[in-house]
Amino acid sequence: MNEPFAKLHQHLGRAAALFLWSAAACFGLALVCALLGLPNAVNSFRSVSFALAIAFATAFAAFLIMSMAAAAFRWLDRRGKPVR
Repeated sequence: MNEPFAKLHQHLGRAAALFLWSAAACFGLALVCALLGLPNAVNSFRSVSFALAIAFATAFAAFLIMSMAAAAFRWLDRRGKPVR
């Protein structure tokens, strides 16, 4: 696995985690607004959370594909080398 591939993999993992925490914060704010009785704010945070969920799913899928590609590259690289 080369250096740019490793950096991309690392950044995709961080982006997926950032989207997940952002969506959790939006759901928390929506819960607070629901407890305060603000239906318009709840609808706004719900739509933002849905958009973040789509972005998280996309980033996480890209992260999984990159992880499988990295595992395949490592496996192909080690096939010809003796086991230590």
